[in-house]
Amino acid sequence: MARALAHGDGDAMPMAKRGRWLGRALTVLAASASALPALAEEAASPGVLTFILENDIFAGFDEQYTNGAFLRYSPSPGALPQWALFAREQMSGFVHADTWRVTYGLGQAMFAPNDITLRDPPLDDRPYAGYLFGTVALSADTGTRLDTVALDLGVVGPPSLAEQAQKLVHNFIGDDPKGWDTQLGTEVAFRVVYEQSHKIGATLGPEFWGLEVDAIPQATVALGTVDTSLTGALTLRAGRSLDMDYGPPRVRRSLAGFAAVDKQSPEGWYVFASAEGRLVGRNLFLDGNTFRDSRSVDSELFVPELAAGAALRLRGAMLTYSHVFRAPEFETRNGWTQFGSLSLQIPF
Repeated sequence: MARALAHGDGDAMPMAKRGRWLGRALTVLAASASALPALAEEAASPGVLTFILENDIFAGFDEQYTNGAFLRYSPSPGALPQWALFAREQMSGFVHADTWRVTYGLGQAMFAPNDITLRDPPLDDRPYAGYLFGTVALSADTGTRLDTVALDLGVVGPPSLAEQAQKLVHNFIGDDPKGWDTQLGTEVAFRVVYEQSHKIGATLGPEFWGLEVDAIPQATVALGTVDTSLTGALTLRAGRSLDMDYGPPRVRRSLAGFAAVDKQSPEGWYVFASAEGRLVGRNLFLDGNTFRDSRSVDSELFVPELAAGAALRLRGAMLTYSHVFRAPEFETRNGWTQFGSLSLQIPF
């Protein structure tokens, strides 16, 4: 993992080729951010559609947590189905909020060892793994506090289609991954998550151009076969219209980052830096299959993570980029990994 913070080696794809691929991806997303909001002005926007792409290609590598994609939809506040009304009633004793939302999502995550050119990767490196999952969540927003409870349900192994997805991408960028025959076996997996975020903010004086600043402490509890963990995080932001969300969205922390965007929303932006620490009881993608023998490595008990980035909201849409630095997740890994997280949120 030492190369995670250094330049790629001969096994990595040529950096020029990576740069062209990354440039095209950013061009497409930037065009979407400007074109789609224009359509949003034609009609009222009842909900928010979010697409999140996380990939180590943004950092110039192709290993470990190599790709994550997540699509979610949040209808307008108040459009609650019966199950959400029941859950809101149960939560009303400790959550007092005027704005409640449901969110539905579909995602895929894939993981790979350090050298994807080997048909039989070393046993002391993380195994190949893929996860295809759906999410349903209910959130309560007071304006300064966001409570969310969510259920993720999905499948690990060949049915996750992670092998096909990675090979499809590598048909265009090179370095065909050869070790997917060693991936984790098929398993239905789940996790239940509760997350709470708070916003503590202020507006600076004219000598600082009236910028807004805030701090967002966050706590997350996850329980399930996919992930059993306890996470504490702190995000610091500076910019304009910080009330638009609770920080940047991410695939793993898919509950946070909801932007209440619509065509009436003011334009805004912010830069941010965050730090988190995660106590890990179980990580399926490192510890291996739950009910069958599989490849595995010894996961670390505590995993710190740092991130920095920026967000821009323009005419109802929001584009965010986060660059993430993650400490070793298992004992035989040396050095930190990096990946980028790009998200686009639009009224829909």
